[in-house]
Amino acid sequence: NSGLNFDSIVDYFIKVKDGYYLGELISAVGECLDIDNIIDKIQDKELIEDLKTRKAVISCYVSDEQFNRLISKI
Repeated sequence: NSGLNFDSIVDYFIKVKDGYYLGELISAVGECLDIDNIIDKIQDKELIEDLKTRKAVISCYVSDEQFNRLISKI
């Protein structure tokens, strides 16, 4: 909870469709992120499929309801 803003990093990982690093970022600093906002930003089906395989990594900060909302975009 350092007060750092990770929005530009999140936006970059979404732009380049990098589910691995986005998942790692969520698992590392998820308490500093607005998960609902991230889910709203993700529109790419390929990225959603990638994140779907990383549920175990991001489940610390992404609720089942949020995860299901993300998956429903496919």
